Amino acid sequence: MKFKKQNQHGAWAMVFMPPIIGILANGFNISQVLFIIGWLLIFFSADQVLFFIKTLRRKQYGYIKSAILFASIAAILFIYPLIVDYRIIYFFLLMIPFGFINAYFSKKKDERNILNDVSAIIIFSMAGATVSFLNAHEINFGVLFAFVVSFLYFMGVTFVVKTVIRE
Repeated sequence: MKFKKQNQHGAWAMVFMPPIIGILANGFNISQVLFIIGWLLIFFSADQVLFFIKTLRRKQYGYIKSAILFASIAAILFIYPLIVDYRIIYFFLLMIPFGFINAYFSKKKDERNILNDVSAIIIFSMAGATVSFLNAHEINFGVLFAFVVSFLYFMGVTFVVKTVIRE
């Protein structure tokens, strides 16, 4: 097994800030804790898969084994949140096309492309909306607030980083 830890502090902020905003928007319950831990493991899993795709010529299958392990543990952690409200599966289904966009840019080794960034921001913002939905059990102002605030914040940060810091 191999493990590549994300070294970008912005990625870590994108993992934790939207769920925190989701909790602040609609309140807290224990299913959200399990969801957030599972979400962290899904992040690890997806990161391993994307790194494997990026380094496909070297065929380092240890990253896939790690991804399967993380995804399996996450699936176990997601059981209770799914019991609390099975409709969170729809949030995951909405994330899948954006995951394919990230995989495409990873294969092209163009992870800094703005479309890749927007795609990842949408995925992470949806996670915040999902956390908010877990307590509200409906799409209300808090769920939309969690998504929109996360999305706008990270888009603003992306534009600042791309124009001011990197240029």
